[in-house]
Amino acid sequence: MSDLANIGWMGGLAIYQRVIGTLGSALFARTLGATDFGVLTIVNTTTSSAYGLFRLSVDASLQVEVASRPDRVQQTLPYVFAGMVLLGIAGALAWMAVLMSAKWVAGSVYGSAPIAPMLQFAGPLVFAQCLCQFVYAVLAGANRFDIYARWTMAVSTIGLITSGAAAWWGNLQLVLMVMVVTQMINAVVLLRVLTVLIDWKAGIPSLSVSVVFAAARTLLRTGLPYYASGFVLIPVTYGLQGMLGQAGGIEAVGYQRILIAMCSVVGFLPHSIAGVVVSSLAAARGHGQPTDTIDRQAAITLKLIWLATVIVAIAVIAAMPWLIGLLFGAPYLPATGPARVACVAAVFASVGQVGIQDSVAARRFGIVLKMAVVHAIVFLLLGVALIPENLLFGYAIAELAAHGCVLVAVLVEQRARYKGRRSALAACIVLTALLATSPLWFPSGAAAVAISALVLEVILGGLLFFVLFSDAERAVVLRRMSTILRKRRTGRVKGNATGLADTTPLRRWPSGDPHA
Repeated sequence: MSDLANIGWMGGLAIYQRVIGTLGSALFARTLGATDFGVLTIVNTTTSSAYGLFRLSVDASLQVEVASRPDRVQQTLPYVFAGMVLLGIAGALAWMAVLMSAKWVAGSVYGSAPIAPMLQFAGPLVFAQCLCQFVYAVLAGANRFDIYARWTMAVSTIGLITSGAAAWWGNLQLVLMVMVVTQMINAVVLLRVLTVLIDWKAGIPSLSVSVVFAAARTLLRTGLPYYASGFVLIPVTYGLQGMLGQAGGIEAVGYQRILIAMCSVVGFLPHSIAGVVVSSLAAARGHGQPTDTIDRQAAITLKLIWLATVIVAIAVIAAMPWLIGLLFGAPYLPATGPARVACVAAVFASVGQVGIQDSVAARRFGIVLKMAVVHAIVFLLLGVALIPENLLFGYAIAELAAHGCVLVAVLVEQRARYKGRRSALAACIVLTALLATSPLWFPSGAAAVAISALVLEVILGGLLFFVLFSDAERAVVLRRMSTILRKRRTGRVKGNATGLADTTPLRRWPSGDPHA
């Protein structure tokens, strides 16, 4: 499957998931109330935090290993089998850890002991997430996003309908039970899909313990920087959310969920193609493409993501009061200001993440840990200083500063690749000043806000296009866009539209030595 088709599937999936997620959050906020909505947010955060701490980053390294062998897929089965075992064990351990620590987390971190029974639901949820991410990593590495996207869209729809019905009754426990059942079914079906694509019966008998052990050791070694970064950053993020809950009550955590929903809209494009970036660049190196060509394509991709994310952020920031009032209701309008700041942070986070994924594809895994340390230090220091007095606003400002520092650090770390670093940093500062202060100078009234946002889109979008891109890069982008549009009009879009090599489609995978 071509990169263009993969990006289309994952982009469509990302948009669909964010629409479903935003609608679900709006429904939960309106039906459950601020307190139960906050508890639901804590359960979701506990699930993702436990996953980050126990997965050992096997999923990320598994994707890179599969994608880096496009012409030798027979060598990937040991990695697939080792990844399944490791993530299965990680999910089981995370489940046990959540059950054992629920009372302590509820009382000591969030200052609300009664929520402990609800936190225990995070155990089976994180187990199911480990299994689902294992399948995603294999399909992402094999460039088969279409399979994952189709089924995930169906599960997202079913999950919204069933959990929405449970929320309509105002029963948080029933909502969590439905979420657990849905995710378990999702994991089972995805595993079944993978067994259809992989010839397990022919491959597993030929796998020796030493081969699988060597593959597992490689996955753990490759994923170590990811795990170390999670071990540094996750406790900081989780602890600051707990501080927010203790300072402003569980309701404040529910308000934080609104910030997450708005940021997901801003960052839908980078998150949707993160897997494509890793797979495409790793596959291109596997095919032996010149380093200069890959570096040029990676730089253009990052800058295009920056430009697109800024344009989306301006629209979301301008429409923020109407979006929150329409989706979540008038009681949540105080989250408007912090949500606008968080959207700027989402721009920095999205662009920085694409730059980090580029380094991962080049097997420069150390950058993951470096950026996590930068993020954790800035976020912790500012969060502790600002959250007790400023609550959600303090949390959003600390997050903005942390993601901004990470983005600057990524650009400095990769200054040899991203030419024009000073211009990029200057554009970063201009962007921060314009978007972070937008609530101060946006006029009142829907029509005036729409016109102002449109003017800002044109001015800032044009500014970034001419500041971020060199003359040669602008010519490449415009020529590529013209070619794609012309071929789309004639119905002749084929092959690879990004200039990177396609990976071999996933077929039947026999076993082999991972180090052959």
